[in-house]
Amino acid sequence: MKTICSFVRQNIGYYKRDTAACLAAVIFVAALLSGTGSLLYSSRLGNLESNRLIYGDWNYYAPKTETLMQGLREGGRHPGYDLVSYGCVEMKKVLTQPGRITLLYGDENYFNMLHRELLEGSYPQNRNQVAMDRYTLRNLGITGGLGTQVELDGRSYTLTGILKDRWATAVGTMEAFVSEDTPEETGRAFVFLRFAEKGGLHSQQEAFCAEYGLQPGQMGENEPVNRYLGGSRKASLKTLWREAFVERGADITYLLLQLKKQSGPAGGGILLLLGFFGAIVLYSVFGITIRKRLPQYGILRSIGVGDVGISQLIFTELACFLLLGWIPGFLLGNLTVKALYSRFNTVFLSKGMGVSREALSLPEAEELLQRTASAAQAFHVSLWASVSCLLSLLLLLLLITLLFIQRIHQQEAVELRRENHSIKYARTTCALRDQSPARALVSRLLYPGRAAFFSLIVSLAIGGVIFLCTDYVIINTRLHDERALKSDDGLGADYQVLLETGEQMDSIPEETARGIAALPGVERVHTVSGLPCQILFAPGEFLWQDYFTEVNREYQTFCRGIEEKTEDGGNAVKCNLLGYDADLLTQLEAFLLEGQIDPYKMQEENMVILSAIMDGQGNYDSTAKKAGDTILLKVPAGQGPLSQYRSFSANLEYETREFTIAAIVSRSLTKDPNLYTANTTDITYSILMTAQQLQENFGVRGSSVLSIIKEENAEAAPTADAIREKIASLPGCLLKDYTRAIEQRKLYLRQKMFYYYALALLFFLAGLLHTGNSLSHLIFSRRHEIGIIRAMGISDKRLLALTAKEALRYAFLSSILMLTITAAATRAASYILSHIYLYLSASAPVPPSTIAAALLTTLAAALLAVTLPTLRALKTPILTQINRQRNTP
Repeated sequence: MKTICSFVRQNIGYYKRDTAACLAAVIFVAALLSGTGSLLYSSRLGNLESNRLIYGDWNYYAPKTETLMQGLREGGRHPGYDLVSYGCVEMKKVLTQPGRITLLYGDENYFNMLHRELLEGSYPQNRNQVAMDRYTLRNLGITGGLGTQVELDGRSYTLTGILKDRWATAVGTMEAFVSEDTPEETGRAFVFLRFAEKGGLHSQQEAFCAEYGLQPGQMGENEPVNRYLGGSRKASLKTLWREAFVERGADITYLLLQLKKQSGPAGGGILLLLGFFGAIVLYSVFGITIRKRLPQYGILRSIGVGDVGISQLIFTELACFLLLGWIPGFLLGNLTVKALYSRFNTVFLSKGMGVSREALSLPEAEELLQRTASAAQAFHVSLWASVSCLLSLLLLLLLITLLFIQRIHQQEAVELRRENHSIKYARTTCALRDQSPARALVSRLLYPGRAAFFSLIVSLAIGGVIFLCTDYVIINTRLHDERALKSDDGLGADYQVLLETGEQMDSIPEETARGIAALPGVERVHTVSGLPCQILFAPGEFLWQDYFTEVNREYQTFCRGIEEKTEDGGNAVKCNLLGYDADLLTQLEAFLLEGQIDPYKMQEENMVILSAIMDGQGNYDSTAKKAGDTILLKVPAGQGPLSQYRSFSANLEYETREFTIAAIVSRSLTKDPNLYTANTTDITYSILMTAQQLQENFGVRGSSVLSIIKEENAEAAPTADAIREKIASLPGCLLKDYTRAIEQRKLYLRQKMFYYYALALLFFLAGLLHTGNSLSHLIFSRRHEIGIIRAMGISDKRLLALTAKEALRYAFLSSILMLTITAAATRAASYILSHIYLYLSASAPVPPSTIAAALLTTLAAALLAVTLPTLRALKTPILTQINRQRNTP
């Protein structure tokens, strides 16, 4: 071993240029992998702390029972779980006037877990006292301080405390806290549990359920927090394979969905891709270094050194390069990422990070953004990621060693010492017909062999393929995020005025909407009206018979389920009937699946738009209905309690109307929270028409939701105050301010696009680096033959032109291969984005300018890789080239 180390030390000192190139490659790869690993680790911890702030510091909740409370009060150690803390909350009563308000009682631990700090006053001590958060006070129009008399459901309460808003309050939900002795009318009480994070959360939950006789389905989960703590049990790959290929008939989409679901939070795939990129770089640089040493290995074979000794020599030299470069690379990567982390810390943050969808006032929204940002700005070095990458690269070095030792084993010592391994000195004619002998010789010299030639073509093309495919994904990701911002996230407008209708089907008057539109700072106002509705499907028209099974159970109390069977064997599906203005309908073009959206034609011919439902694999074919077909709707007739119309009670009056479907879209935009909507997501179909159609067909006047767009340069807070003054006289009217949420979300999208474009460029450069290194080494190893050709009389300019033509051949072939692979890869990417990641846009093409840039870059890289070493060779005297020994520095 001492002899091997001495030999390696001499090689490192003698081949200074190769040593510098290898160390630079290792430092670059180490910085990239260790820095990205720490970035992912820091983002993961930032997500965890942010979600704890937004959703609460708890893991599960269970129904409160006397047996459970007795066991929790007794405490003690438990073999299967470690309970850190628990808090109790009781739902005393749900009020409908002056709005939907839930009266709650919570103990001190509950308030701590949910971050409901008391800002002023104290918690209620008797039945005539109440404490509220600012959100509830603001929307009830209560401007007084402590001691103010609050009227709730005909009863007067004294305000004794003001709490901080809960970040994750559901849309339209208001809460008020009362004393413990307030009578409980709902029979609903829960215990929030926090387990030790070091033990597996899933196994602790199972042990807890077993001890208290609970079923796991009876417990609720804080999924946004638990997903970063390993809260769910992962199925084995064998189980997933059996489910996909045996039970579901080779359903590859299902397998990919399950693998995505069970993989960790976003970022692991990025590190894997960077590892692949680093492997290409190291293989390219180390491979050339080993090829330059082949004559030495041939001499060692001649004096009796076997394959084991040569492999030890190769691996030791490569390992020395890796270990010498890893520490400075580790320091460089982590210090660089730490310096940039505050600017790009949202790249890998979860979708809701720093984005509040709730109706917070501007100061509270600013506070939330500041607290979530501070949670994300703490940078953490991931030693585990760095060590894992280091061990993986050591395995790569072992693989490189085995590959080259196999090649060495297949050659004799004389062949290894020969100057040009790839040229077979067979008696063949190189110049035929009118081909120039010089051109034939140059082509022969620059042809490294069939396998190596194919490798060069692929490596030159693969960089462009990765760049174009990444650009394809980035374009569709940007379009998806922009569309999801408007539809799924509910952030399509700067402000929303919502009507908390309670039991009456009220509306916002038209004059109020016109008054808001005339306010300074308001650019335009979109009006949305809504009605509960049922789609009556004939037998065979609704295809997903099991789709609403879970939804029916979840919404049994709210509206007696969504879907039910009709007497003729068909299906009646509750849905949202919404009236949009023409501008809002036109924006649905981005979500068009089939048909045509023309608000004026819809108005004239009384046509509607169907917003389809989507399954877990991104399919929208739930019904046999197509654009141009008719659809039968059942809607309320007259005025009545909203809860009964929403449930389609049998004792109320309804009318049935038939409409023609003008178009089918994948999403609706502005939702009515009083209908069949979960936060900002539709849980069923929506029927969309113009607001005038809704008025003419069903007599609906006014609006239930106003979507307000502010002017670009208008200040958010004064505009929100002016809107709040306009709606102050309307009972049950809520203002939601999304300005900071939209701004933060757009910042997140810009940072993510920048990062992924940088990755695409790195992958592109990886392929070009490998090709450039290989071609440069090929010309370097042919210096003796180049000297002979020059001695035959060819001019330097002619030789340079001939090598450039060979480079053009490489570029042409690799461009064809690049375009072919890209076309196939983008089709596969479109399927994955649509059916695995459920993108709203997965077919936007790569711009021709980007394709042209990739082709030109490939051409330039091939030309530079050939012409630069050729120019360097031409500067060397001819006799020196002819007499030079192989691979001397």
